[in-house]
Order: sequence, then C-alpha cells, then structure tokens
Amino acid sequence: MRKKKTSISIIVSILIASQVLAKDTANLGEIIVSAQKVEQNVQDVPVSITVFDDIKIKDRNIKTIKDIAKYTSGLLLFDSGGFGGLAPTIRGVSTDPQSSSDSASIYIDGIPFSRTNLDNYTNLNGIERIEVLKGPQGTLYGKNAEAGVINIITKKPNNEFQGKVGFEIGEDSKREFSSSISGPIIEDELFLGVNLRHYEKDGNIYNSNLKRRENDRKNDFIKTYLRWTPSNNLDIALISSYLKRDDGTISQNNLGVEDSRVTTSDIKGYIKNVTKMTALKFEYDIDRYKFESVSTYKKHIEDRLGDFDYSAGIPFTFHSDYYTPYTDLSQEFKLSYKDNKLIWLLGLFGEKNKKEGGYSLNSTIPNKTGDYLSTTKDTSLGIFGYVDYNITEDLSIFAGLRYDKITKKLDYNQIAQSQKENFSAFSPKLTFEYSLNKDIMTYATVSKGYKSGGFYLFAPANKMSFEEESIWNYELGLKSSFLDNTLILNSAIYHMDISDMQVITAIDATQSYILMLLRLHQKV
Repeated sequence: MRKKKTSISIIVSILIASQVLAKDTANLGEIIVSAQKVEQNVQDVPVSITVFDDIKIKDRNIKTIKDIAKYTSGLLLFDSGGFGGLAPTIRGVSTDPQSSSDSASIYIDGIPFSRTNLDNYTNLNGIERIEVLKGPQGTLYGKNAEAGVINIITKKPNNEFQGKVGFEIGEDSKREFSSSISGPIIEDELFLGVNLRHYEKDGNIYNSNLKRRENDRKNDFIKTYLRWTPSNNLDIALISSYLKRDDGTISQNNLGVEDSRVTTSDIKGYIKNVTKMTALKFEYDIDRYKFESVSTYKKHIEDRLGDFDYSAGIPFTFHSDYYTPYTDLSQEFKLSYKDNKLIWLLGLFGEKNKKEGGYSLNSTIPNKTGDYLSTTKDTSLGIFGYVDYNITEDLSIFAGLRYDKITKKLDYNQIAQSQKENFSAFSPKLTFEYSLNKDIMTYATVSKGYKSGGFYLFAPANKMSFEEESIWNYELGLKSSFLDNTLILNSAIYHMDISDMQVITAIDATQSYILMLLRLHQKV
C-alpha cells in the first residue's frame, strides 16, 4: 500500500516586546533553552521552537499542559477522555490514543514521561519554562520523538524565598486551590521547593437511569524539589511527585443521541489513577566540561470502570473493568563540552519498564466476555552524541547520531505463547547554520526520527506485533531579530517523508490492528 499527501504553507512566529510606561521599548533579551541538552540562546538553536517562560505562563493563564496547544502552531494535544491520556500531535504527525507508542516525547526536568503520565501532570506552579520542539528530535531524545518534544523545566529553588497561593471557583461547582513555596533551608547550600494543587468539579453529564451526575473530577497533586549544592561545581537534586486522580465515568457518551449531556448507563463508572515519580539528578561542572546524571523511578496505576453500551443494557451489555500498573526505571548519563567555537556532547540512556494487568469484559456480545490479562516488558538502550562546530565566524555545522536498541516481550492470556520483538534504529542529524549578520541566522537541516514498534492487544494473534515508523525531515529555517531585539521573526519550511506509518485499522466493532503504510509525504 502506498499513500502520498502534500500540503504547502509557511510557519512564521513573531514576538514583539511591549512598551513600558516611560515609553521606552523593552528589549526581549535572551531566552535560554536546553533543546540540544545544553543551555543556549533560543535564537542560536537551529530548531523550530515555541517557548513559554514563567511570565507567558502567568499572562496567558496556562494551568495545564493542554493549555499550551492554544498558543503553539502545529501542536495538538488530543484528550481521549480517559483512554490513554493526552496524545500529542506535532506538525500533523499523530498517535492513536490506544497505541503503545508516541509521536512526541515529553520530558519534565530531563525525566521522560509517557503521555499517560502527562495527562496527570496538571500543576504548572513553579515552572520556569516550557519548550515545544518541532520536527524529529530522535538524535538526542531517541524513540518516540519523531514529530518533536515537549520539554518542561521546573524552577530550581535557591536563596530567594518565594511563595504563591491561588484559589478559583467556577461553573459545575469547580473548586481549585494551589500553592507553591521555595527557598533556602541552609543558605547557599540546601534548598527546598514544594508545589500543591487540589482540583474538583461536579459532572456535567446526567445519568437519568441512576439519577446522578457523571464525569465529576477530583485531583490532588504534590511535588517536592530538594536541592543540595555542597560546592560551586556540584548540584544535586531529589525530585518527587505524587498525583491521585479520582474522577467519574469516562468522558464519552453515546453518539447520535438527542441530548449528549444525558446518559442511561446502568453502572457507576470511574477513573482512579495514581502516579508516583522520584528522580535523582547530579550536575558537575569542571571548567568547560559538564557531567550530568538523571536516575528515575516512576509508577503509574490506571483503574477504571466503563459502560461502553451507554445504556441500561438494552439491546446489549458491554462493560469493561480495567486495572493496569506501570513501573519504569531509567538512567541517563551525559558529558558535554562548550566553548566559543565548539560544543560536543556524549550520552548514554537506558530504560526498563513493565506493564501488567488488563481488563475484564462483562458482555452479552458472543465471545466478548472474560479476562484479557497481559504483561509487557520493554528494555531500551541508546547511545548518542553530537558536535556543533563554528567552521568560520559565520558558518557552523551540527552533526549528530544516535543508536537505539529496544527489546519488547509480551505474555498474554489470550494467546498460547510469549511473543518477543527486537527493534533497532539509527537517528542521524546534520545541520548547516549561517549568520547573515549578528541579528539574522539561517539554517538547513536533515534529520531522522522514529516511533518504536510493539504489540497491539486489540488485534488478532497473528497481527499483534507492528514495526517502527520513521520520518526523514528536510527543513529550512530563519531566525532574526530587529529594532534592537524588540521584534523577533522566526520562520521554517519543511518536507517530511514518513515510512511505515502506523495506522489503526478496524476489523469489526471490537477488533483492530496496526497497518503499516509504506510511504507518506508531507510538505509545509
């Protein structure tokens, strides 16, 4: 099968500084990002990036990850209403919420998160900035960064004491309380930051059969950031977060009904998720060298009950009880060097995760009842590096390469034997950057990203496994500033060549599989 798609448009971002009361124009200053895993001015990074600093987050009333899509061209965060969390779409490259792979990677303080975890990461208090990187980022971020990366960075607590408290009320009896506090425990050495949030609201769907409101919301979140700086060269942080989500039934309703706010379901559905995360970070600077280590443990439990006939069992019954715990261990090491002419970085990333459990069906549909339980174990290892070198004062080259090897194993009670698949991928990137003057920079990039293969449990036994999807991206970009850095104009045009595109194809109402489209072209 072969499919082509072509569309043409121009992506342009413009940032204009506001004027102060004295009628002096405010300089936009430098915006520092860590898109290439070292800190650089965003205007010097040859990547299409949308950045939200703490001021923009406050001014635009951005409270959850979903809110950033309103202000980011080319980004969509699809809320599946309880199925699989938020599925990011960047530059039109999307992932089905029920697929086990992502098109865009999410990092919070250098810690990889899945889209399910992202759905639960609701508190943006204490965030320093959010970076949305567009286009394949596989060279530095590995699997599932074929369309881009969402990078979230928390403010490091320091000697400055800061605190904030907020309270909101709204329709459907919404009540939201949030607070953040940070400051020194021991001046110049030990610091602590704490963020809290409680959110709840009543449901807006009425169950006329059970005489109750559905899809209510209640979330509690806490995050702590303990930072120790025993010397000027060493920075150690212990970051922990906990979220408990206790919501009503899945936010979907029967299609084609007269009133979408009324249901006749005969069970009390719910979503009860818990997410725990602990990470230990080391940063050690030696002159121009920097060594970094991030060790992470995450556990996420999904527990939900849904009525998928959306009725009182007429003409048939189809209930699903789903319980699945995830555990994830990851480790990343990075060594980098930076001077006026040369930046290089070497990194090693390893990850091991386990997903077990599954769902039970109570159904009057023939052959669609019973337990569907599975255990999936994934092991990933990646090695990566790049060199960013100024050939002349105006011309520089970025050359990077990553190799990933992934092993996935599935044990499923609906098939007779275990299944095991091995995947591997190279992710190169080559960029030439040319400065026309100190205010205007152009770049040309060729890069590759990929979305990992895996297993799709809704498929027949002989169609469960699927291969990885890959993208070659060809991009031309311009970054410029004018009027003494009070006006910034950035633009990009790109062509993406997608191979083995993963597309979910339905067999019947309860079965589907992932079909691989051989080739798809997209120009923007």
